[in-house]
Amino acid sequence: MKLHRLFSLMLLLAAIGWSQQLHAQNDSLVNYIGVKIEVETDEGYEIRGVLDRILDSSIVLVTNYGEVHVLKSRIKAIEMDEYLGDYRFANPHMTRYFFGPSATQLEQGEGYYQNLLIVGNFVNVGITDHISIGGGFEFLSLVNGEPIGFLTPKIGTDISEHWSISTGALVVGAFDFFSGALPYAVATYTHGESSITAGAGVWTDFDEFYTEEPAILVSGTHRITNSIALLSENYIIVDPAESFYFGIQGIRILSEKNAFDIGIVFLDDLTDGIPLPYVGYARRF
Repeated sequence: MKLHRLFSLMLLLAAIGWSQQLHAQNDSLVNYIGVKIEVETDEGYEIRGVLDRILDSSIVLVTNYGEVHVLKSRIKAIEMDEYLGDYRFANPHMTRYFFGPSATQLEQGEGYYQNLLIVGNFVNVGITDHISIGGGFEFLSLVNGEPIGFLTPKIGTDISEHWSISTGALVVGAFDFFSGALPYAVATYTHGESSITAGAGVWTDFDEFYTEEPAILVSGTHRITNSIALLSENYIIVDPAESFYFGIQGIRILSEKNAFDIGIVFLDDLTDGIPLPYVGYARRF
């Protein structure tokens, strides 16, 4: 008999605790009604939408695909979604084109891993909202015991709602072969999720202390759907005798953290006018 009473008391206490927890959850959810939020479930799914109403066991979000019911018991975290653009999520890779930089900066603590043509590996991290640092290596040279390494510091700031400026360098080092850097300065105009960047840089050889002809950069991106953005990256090497063009044209396939770049490389002087394929991958963290 005592055991039965103890069991009943435990059930009553559990019900009271669950009721209090439910009321507390409802009170916190009320603050988000009519607000665009991001809900993370215990299975790792992220759902974005406007919180429309709160039911006994679920909440209802209005998304681009209609109403979505999310069980309260499966909610792991809720936060406001500050993205106000036209797509399901913000473009997570506005700081770079195929591999060249824009003037848009990584925020403090943000970063990404990038792979170029399978063999190039890079990591870039925002040290502050205005300073980022990155580096990487080329895989085949590493396997051969003569690694080629890269360092990519960058400093920049926004000067207006649409304009950003930055300066940085691509530092290259190959043991027993060569070392040098391409310092650059760029300016970027951004409108929504489209941007255009123009700038210039000059290659400097550390071994023989000479500079090459300047290079002019003109690049751009334009997002056309939730998952596709157009990309164009172009360089002109200014030589009084004969200028030289190098460019990549293609698309970026987007998700909330990942980007797959597919393009065609135009490098006339080295390929006799035959376009070459380009592939890249990046993941934001």
